[in-house]
Amino acid sequence: MVDLTSEMAGLWAALGPSPAHRGRVIQVAAAASGEGASTVAREYARLAAVRARKPVWLIDADLN
Repeated sequence: MVDLTSEMAGLWAALGPSPAHRGRVIQVAAAASGEGASTVAREYARLAAVRARKPVWLIDADLN
């Protein structure tokens, strides 16, 4: 498993806080299979759940 905690913390800081009464949708896409989009999405969802202290939904929708 790849640890992307520091990179995802930077992304969390760059996006800033979401309003308390609203959620946020983030899409991670890749041009080809195997590029790590699922890994990046998983790591961001893990960090977001901890930082926001709220549930996070992670939907992996591989279109192929």
